Amino acid sequence: MEENYLAVLSRFNHQEGYLDLALKNLIDSGLASTGFDGNREQLMTTLYDNDDNPYLLFNTKFLEDVERELERRIIIVEGVFKVKSASSIGWVLDSNVHSKIPRNYASGQFYPICAN
Repeated sequence: MEENYLAVLSRFNHQEGYLDLALKNLIDSGLASTGFDGNREQLMTTLYDNDDNPYLLFNTKFLEDVERELERRIIIVEGVFKVKSASSIGWVLDSNVHSKIPRNYASGQFYPICAN
């Protein structure tokens, strides 16, 4: 497997609802596919961990193209992991990285919506 990036996406950063629509748009436009089947014809592959948290897998040589598409769709990336094998992708998906993300927004940046 070539060197790839696995971008961590999050619904905690005020993108709840919007993020799912933006990812669907990437898939509908043919730029992304859902799931990893080894066929990498699309620019990106959307993956989800067991808790339905989203990730984007893409080849490092397409970094600029991916950045452009994400910026165009206003998709915020929390960070990326370099992955070189299917087992390293599995490790990231099992790493529970999303449990640390709410802390990044809890210090005055993350505002819950309250219905009163």
